[in-house]
Amino acid sequence: MTGKPDNSSSPARGRPEWKAAAAGRRWQLTFFRTLIRVAGRRPAYHIMYIVVFWYALFSKSIRRSTRPYLDRRFPEHANPLRKFWDSYRLLYTFGRTLIDRAAVALLGPQALDAVCLDGEDLCRQVDGAQSAVLVNAHAGVWQIAVSILGFLKKAVSIVMIPPDEGSPIAEMARESMPFKIIDPRNGLDSVLDMMQSLNTGEILGLMGDRVFGDEESTVEATFLGDRILLPFSPYRLAGAAGAPILILLSAKVGYRKYEIRLVKTIHVDPKDAREPESCTKYAQQFADALEEFVHKYPFQFFNFYDMWNRPDE
Repeated sequence: MTGKPDNSSSPARGRPEWKAAAAGRRWQLTFFRTLIRVAGRRPAYHIMYIVVFWYALFSKSIRRSTRPYLDRRFPEHANPLRKFWDSYRLLYTFGRTLIDRAAVALLGPQALDAVCLDGEDLCRQVDGAQSAVLVNAHAGVWQIAVSILGFLKKAVSIVMIPPDEGSPIAEMARESMPFKIIDPRNGLDSVLDMMQSLNTGEILGLMGDRVFGDEESTVEATFLGDRILLPFSPYRLAGAAGAPILILLSAKVGYRKYEIRLVKTIHVDPKDAREPESCTKYAQQFADALEEFVHKYPFQFFNFYDMWNRPDE
């Protein structure tokens, strides 16, 4: 794990972001991969206690990356020791999800029990539509939520910045992502790829809680009592394609068990796809669904940057 801010994939407005997904020196990740392959996940969990405690204690940048969210989720936790404990719990839970994701890549899907609680409803809605927009968040292990969609018998494309070639986790990431990646940095080409995905009857996945690009691609919503900016592209794309929006979130509920739930379905009026401001009400519905999730699973939200920071305030 490292705590160095990274701007190559920063959210809108160019704010520094701890690149959590790329955390880990090569030798550390190699060690954990070998340990998981030889002894399974439980020993890796135990060692992660020590690793996370070290970084939580001595890396101010890593600890600071947890505070914007935790201060709003637990405003009553004013004691410094309680704040440290909250940061430690969030970082340790994140470390466990990295181990789980590595286990799936190394040992296969049988390493975990992933259950979609709303599978029948999900099938019914996808079967009744030509295509669908899947809106996810940095909650639980979203890759696990997406990986179980094979039973829908539709191709899946995910809009995300792919891991850097040659990075320590690039190979592991590719192994655990059984879907096509659309890189949002490709400008108009990426937009055309998204529309083609929907026009050919695929499931298009986007992150509803992370903005790439500038402030003009966002609308305002309220999350945990303060204003944030969220991308409007999922709602414009869904409205233009006549596709339902499926908000799918995953949570770790046991040693090897994840539950994936269809928390909300949104139908965007095609007229609202014409103007960004018309998408505000849909972005707020997503924010409300995410807030319900973090109240139930407070230490499973891994968006390690300040969503509430507004440069004009």
